[in-house]
Amino acid sequence: MFNFHVSKAVRYKKINNYTSYLVEEYAIKKHGFYSLYADELPELELNTLTNLYLDYYDREINDAVDDDVASAIISMLKDNTQYSRDDLSELIRKKVINQYKDEMQSLLDECCHGWLQIKNMETDDEYISMGEKS
Repeated sequence: MFNFHVSKAVRYKKINNYTSYLVEEYAIKKHGFYSLYADELPELELNTLTNLYLDYYDREINDAVDDDVASAIISMLKDNTQYSRDDLSELIRKKVINQYKDEMQSLLDECCHGWLQIKNMETDDEYISMGEKS
């Protein structure tokens, strides 16, 4: 039981650090707020975020297996070519991302809000420091 909590804490730290990194690298400040949309992330970043999300929240991808995926699996088993394997992998990747996109977006939104608060505190500290020098 202890190992589970340590592991969960480590996984939390990983996803938290990664969303912070994404916001720092890709968020745009507009009208006084930071925003970052999962759909606009580079593919590699979105794949990593999805992986960390699935790992942290112990999510299953069973719901991503629908008729399209079943057809791709049958095609891959029948042909067993690199193309059919790549096609299956890409289809599953897209479906899993789509399945959890809203939840991952919520994580990014929360992180953007926290990032705005940090930036506002830094600005306040700089303003106070400038006032002390006068």
